Amino acid sequence: MFRKIGLNKIELLISSLLIFLAGFLRFYDLSSRSIHHDESLHGFFSWQFSNGMGFEHNPLMHGVFWFLANGTIFFLFGDNDFTLRVLSAIFGIILVLIPILLLKDKIGFLPSFIMSLLFTISPHLLYFSRFARNDIIIVVWTMGLFVFLWRYLEKRQNSSLYMLVIFLVLGFITKETSYITVFIIGLWLLFKSRSDFYGLIFSKMSMKKIKPHTDLFIVFFTLSLPLASPLIGIFQDYFNLILVAKEGTVGVSTGLPSGSNGYIVAVIVSALFFLVSLIIGLLWGGKKWLLIASLFWGIYILFYSTFLTNVSGISTGVWQSLGYWISQQEVARGGQPWYYYFIVFINYEFLPFYSSFIALIYYIFKGDSFRKFFVYWVIATFLLYSLAGEKMPWLTVNIVVPFIVLTSIFTSDIIKKIYSEKRSLFSNIIFILIPLIILFSIFSFFITDWTNLNIESFISIWIYITLILLSCYYLIFYTYKNGISWTSKRVFLSISLILIILTIRISTQSSFDDPDVPDEMIVYTQTSPHVHAMSKRIYSESLNKLGNKNLKISIDTSDGYTWPWAWYLRDFENTEYVNFDNYDDNLNLQSDILIVHQRNKETIEIALGDNIKDYDQNLIPLRWWYPENYRMSNYDDFIDKISNFENIQNMMNYFFFRDLETSIGSVNTIVYIKSDM
Repeated sequence: MFRKIGLNKIELLISSLLIFLAGFLRFYDLSSRSIHHDESLHGFFSWQFSNGMGFEHNPLMHGVFWFLANGTIFFLFGDNDFTLRVLSAIFGIILVLIPILLLKDKIGFLPSFIMSLLFTISPHLLYFSRFARNDIIIVVWTMGLFVFLWRYLEKRQNSSLYMLVIFLVLGFITKETSYITVFIIGLWLLFKSRSDFYGLIFSKMSMKKIKPHTDLFIVFFTLSLPLASPLIGIFQDYFNLILVAKEGTVGVSTGLPSGSNGYIVAVIVSALFFLVSLIIGLLWGGKKWLLIASLFWGIYILFYSTFLTNVSGISTGVWQSLGYWISQQEVARGGQPWYYYFIVFINYEFLPFYSSFIALIYYIFKGDSFRKFFVYWVIATFLLYSLAGEKMPWLTVNIVVPFIVLTSIFTSDIIKKIYSEKRSLFSNIIFILIPLIILFSIFSFFITDWTNLNIESFISIWIYITLILLSCYYLIFYTYKNGISWTSKRVFLSISLILIILTIRISTQSSFDDPDVPDEMIVYTQTSPHVHAMSKRIYSESLNKLGNKNLKISIDTSDGYTWPWAWYLRDFENTEYVNFDNYDDNLNLQSDILIVHQRNKETIEIALGDNIKDYDQNLIPLRWWYPENYRMSNYDDFIDKISNFENIQNMMNYFFFRDLETSIGSVNTIVYIKSDM
């Protein structure tokens, strides 16, 4: 396979080592971390599908691809915490493979390898390659979409067009972030096609003379237009209709129309959008468009109908997928500030953030159209996700990918220019080391505890100052001798090297060093390891004492406590889910195990009465979350953060050692287990 894409022996060797590393990082100790709330949802419904209980699309959990694919893995290999995360790990490796396998012929081996390397070590891409969500899958489809978009623009082959359509529909059946991707691509294609559309509208230009950019815009527009029908819901208040129901609307699912008038309007709008799509498509490509549309809608209908076993899934896919998330923008889950992704990138993805910032400035003025496209992709993606109501760690993967692509191309260009200057290897290495020494000295200065000054502290200060002054002297000397351009390229590489080292440290730390404990922003909120241990205890005691899984278990559903217990205890058929917030005086509890929100402790003890003495009580944290100290209420808070030495030192301590200023938050559960168990 590698030979066919033109890899020589050295390229083959280092590519193989990188892919092995990516696989190791994604599969090593994959099942040890407790199952997250979202993972348990994805796992439970995949498990139901694998056991012949079917699957119905629910936009809360995004597209259907994850559940059908993961359910197939469960059916073939069994359901457990490891197989739950296998799909993400596999797609994490595929993402690393894409640049080497599909981009080398376009951009060359060096940028492809750098891209694969950064995909391998990116903290977000690694963490969510070990997490049972569809985020890593959608970025694979996005990369595939861009690969075949450029292949079609270069060679205008139908095979590239068909592959592009497949990746497009795979995105839509996986996650609604595809709408953002299509908008970004569509806007760029529309700009590139503006002269063609002017000619088609005003000069009676023939369709045969349009550019490949226009071909692609028409394909994207006609295939995506029907799925954009719910956008009419943005204006529903003007029509006094409910076209996309808001969360909490009585008697209707979030994102769906309400009432006969709402449904009639939704059907009419969808039909009109389909008709416009059909007319434009036939005018553009006739039979070719029909083939493309059949490919797109054939895959879409098969998946959203769960292979024709749930026909209503087609309508929920077309309308509710987007409708649900339109209604959620006002909710703004997580309530994160507008600068959230800046904080995330500074603490995790600082390498592509730093490199892309420089690349943006350089390519805007000196880049070709290919490189300017990636500048546009980076800016548009960062802005749109920052403007969106919901900002979450897992959404960051969609922003990281274009940053890494731009970083890889720019870094490769810098390396090639340095190589072309034919300076001695020794002088290049020495000069690259100088900024490393300066940065090391500055970082060491800030993370050193200066509260208890002594003779060693003063010696350290003078060592740091001496190193910085000597390094600055050589930096100025070489700059004077060789010029700013010569210096800047090597300084860029020097800083990139130290950021790669820091990235590897932070990436492995966030994925492997106590990944159950939310001292990382990337973790956000996490099921505690005590839940993982308690589920194992319940299984063990049930099998050891009863020889079966017939325990009667009651689980409190208040505050989302169903999850992750529904996944962990899925094999216990005699399990009931009760909302103990709604206390009933006639509540009769005969359960062997009760899993209860701590706030409902009094309710349970009243219900159990004298029987409480028959139970052992186990208080454990159910889930805990990262303390969001980065929030700033006003401009004065920001100035204080960046000017106060103690605050700077706290930020440095968090950056390097993940030392928190405040304790993590948590919510607890009480597990009542009968003493005779």
